[in-house]
Amino acid sequence: MKKAIIGKKVGMTQIFDEKGNVIPVTVVEAGPCTVVQKKTAEIDGYEAVQIGFGDVKIQRVNKPLTGHFKKADVAPKKHLKEFRLADMITLNVGDVVKADIFAAGDTVDVHGTSKGKGTAGVIKRWNHGRLKESHGTGGRRPSRMREGHRSESHRCEGRRGEQPACHQRRRSRPQRRHRCRVERSQESVREET
Repeated sequence: MKKAIIGKKVGMTQIFDEKGNVIPVTVVEAGPCTVVQKKTAEIDGYEAVQIGFGDVKIQRVNKPLTGHFKKADVAPKKHLKEFRLADMITLNVGDVVKADIFAAGDTVDVHGTSKGKGTAGVIKRWNHGRLKESHGTGGRRPSRMREGHRSESHRCEGRRGEQPACHQRRRSRPQRRHRCRVERSQESVREET
């Protein structure tokens, strides 16, 4: 059964397994998420549900989204995401999805955006090498062909990070207050008491 929820990374911590090994863990505040819209094949051409996460002031929402939230009779949300999962079609507008849909040890795929790191050179951004800095290396000579032209696929300096990132097959450990821990290792860990 496929399940989905929107969350926000809170931070990192660590836990110990039965053998005393340290396992790094990412703490994610998952939910509560509200169903804002239910799309059907008759009206929209496909079946999906749109869920929202994170409350926001009504003044921070533009007029089209304000009408969208009023039609659903839900509070304005900061993040909206649409999911095309067959299991979520049973949800109705206004239903709340919480982190308790996941059990301890469930395998989850985590999608998000990597941390932005600003402008970086080619050595840090693309892991390029460089020549030694002493005793007559002479440097590299640029190519004589098509000077002044750089192909689009050429790896140059620029903005690093802030790209879509995905971590697949992570183990979940639901915690109290809608928080969920996601392990970085592939081993299953028993529920804490």
